[in-house]
Amino acid sequence: MLYILIAAGVVLVIGAGLYFFTDLVNSAVANEVPPRTLELKNVGHFEVVPHTGTPKITIRGLVMESALSVGKLYTSREGNTLVLRISLVPANGKNSGSFEYVIDSPSDNERIVFGNDRVQIWP
Repeated sequence: MLYILIAAGVVLVIGAGLYFFTDLVNSAVANEVPPRTLELKNVGHFEVVPHTGTPKITIRGLVMESALSVGKLYTSREGNTLVLRISLVPANGKNSGSFEYVIDSPSDNERIVFGNDRVQIWP
């Protein structure tokens, strides 16, 4: 039997000799989809800002769901597409509803999509 307890952004899994404890806000695994993902339609003041003189861009915005805040940025590649997913966690006063991430800008033949809805944000 496997027990999973999720409370205040902390996961505790016990069962079959397995004991796993993690803080959802401060951990992420590449190429994994977060349990609850922020979609672009729920982001206010969204910006994609290219950096001058460096191959980087900044994405920033604000979660428009008052009971939720930003967890971690999850990234994965699918062919020539970089997929960005931001996990959502319950708001608790320690985390914020705003986000700002600096990422490497893709080459000319690559694109960036946001969320499970895969809305293209670059180019």
